[in-house]
Amino acid sequence: MSHYDIAIIGAGPSGSTLAKLIPSNLKTVIIDKRDLFITSQKFIEPKFNSKNLKIDDFDSKNSVYDSDFNKKILFNRSKIEKSCGGLLAFDAQKILKKLDLKIPSFVIDSNQLFSIHAIDLESKNESVYPKNYINIDRDSFDRWLFSLIPDYVDKKMGYFLDKIEKTDNIIKFSLLKDGKYEFHTSKFLVGADGALSKVRKYLNPKNTPPLYLTVQDYFEKDFNLQHFVAFFHSKLTDFYGWIIPKESHNIVGLSFRQNSKKRDIFFKSIDLRMEFLKKEISKYYPSFNKEKYFRSGGVHFRPEYVDEIFLGRDNIFLVGEAAGWISPSSAEGISFAIETAILLSESFRNLNSVLSDYKKKTLHIKKRLLFKILKSPFLYSKNIRNMIFSTNIGQI
Repeated sequence: MSHYDIAIIGAGPSGSTLAKLIPSNLKTVIIDKRDLFITSQKFIEPKFNSKNLKIDDFDSKNSVYDSDFNKKILFNRSKIEKSCGGLLAFDAQKILKKLDLKIPSFVIDSNQLFSIHAIDLESKNESVYPKNYINIDRDSFDRWLFSLIPDYVDKKMGYFLDKIEKTDNIIKFSLLKDGKYEFHTSKFLVGADGALSKVRKYLNPKNTPPLYLTVQDYFEKDFNLQHFVAFFHSKLTDFYGWIIPKESHNIVGLSFRQNSKKRDIFFKSIDLRMEFLKKEISKYYPSFNKEKYFRSGGVHFRPEYVDEIFLGRDNIFLVGEAAGWISPSSAEGISFAIETAILLSESFRNLNSVLSDYKKKTLHIKKRLLFKILKSPFLYSKNIRNMIFSTNIGQI
């Protein structure tokens, strides 16, 4: 058993950034279920395939529960990966520049994008407008950020967080790896473990953002696409779908909230939904009218109110998407993840007022998120969107 000043659960952009910036006088450990020491592979074997899943594969321990659905979503956590297309928006680029970090070449995809092709699949209206993203390999990006963590931070890779217990001012937590348990304690605990955060679940806040389900199908690349494609269809989702071209393949993705009134079991609708989507986009891009060779799945928050943002309680804190920091208009979360990690690291300079300082430092981000929350219904209103298309105003 080891005792730490700070234990960080999750080594994504928020967790790795926090571990990098934590003062060296604080004994810190970062924990992740992935082994980020292993050299990145830009394309890995399938982790998720709805055709191979049966209802018997699921039980209450593996199910994700969202009270807004008023029912259990059968979504096995062991088959969920971070389903991220790997585009760094301007806000994320800006925050990396603030840290004086230059993205290495092995992270950057050779197929860079300089515009968006927005399509309303129902009205057939469309628009193309300039917008610069940095197209990256997300797995390599996470491993790069992890590699920047100083040697004085302990790193436990391939470990799953099992249980959390709090006694007075000491936090006890157990980890599981290869069937063996480890038990540790810490003065502070940080959840940087995304939308399915076990740390957030332990804190059990009153309000939590709705969970959206993300499916990405991968296709062999037989043509070059120089822009990001965003498409909308009210029968498919109240959010949006996308095409992201990569160096060796093209990704077709869709994010949607489970509609419990229409579909009883999520996995019975995935293939039908994606086949319908493929048929619609093949009218614009015929290359996708063929069989995928890989599918990934994941979940993300989509906040509707600012009071769904939860920063923590007592000596347990949340950063990045675990706290609810993610754009409801685009699902961009990397900028929020890194920025909130920076602010929490600064708050650790005074160990007697970490949470209160963290709340003060993030007020401006909460205001920015509120603007995106207010903007989101207008962006995803079919009538307003088509008005924008027809008037050729440009960016949505």
